[in-house]
This record gives sequence, C-alpha cells and structure tokens, in this order.
Amino acid sequence: MCSSDLTVGVTFVVDVYGKATQCRATSTSGFRSLDVATCQLIERRARYTPARDGQGRVIESSQTLRFRWQIDPSLQP
Repeated sequence: MCSSDLTVGVTFVVDVYGKATQCRATSTSGFRSLDVATCQLIERRARYTPARDGQGRVIESSQTLRFRWQIDPSLQP
C-alpha cells in the first residue's frame, strides 16, 4: 500500500510567550479539514523561543512553514 503526500503551507505569529497564534493556511492541501487541523495542531502544541529586538526585549514574530502529511490512500474519501 502506497501513501499519498499532501502539503499545507501556513503562516502564524509566535507571541511573546513562545506560543503559536493566528495560524492560517497560505497554500492548501486540497482538503480544507486537513488545512484547519494543521493550524489547530500548531496552535495547540507548537512552542518557540520568542524573538528579541535590538534591546533584548521579547517581541512577537511570524513564521511561515510547510507541513507534509502522508495519508494512507485507503483512508482518503
């Protein structure tokens, strides 16, 4: 059985506490539910070291990433 690769591009904010927020899909996998689930997982689980400005103060920053999912073809609609 071969797997099917699906990719979701996302952009999100890393807040001053290192938590991912305001996630949105920037390129779709073709499945809205997978795009939404990707952002939900990022916001629930991802933690980062916050960015710092020139004076060393913690600031918000943004990240843009691509996630590749491998889905068993027998599970696709």
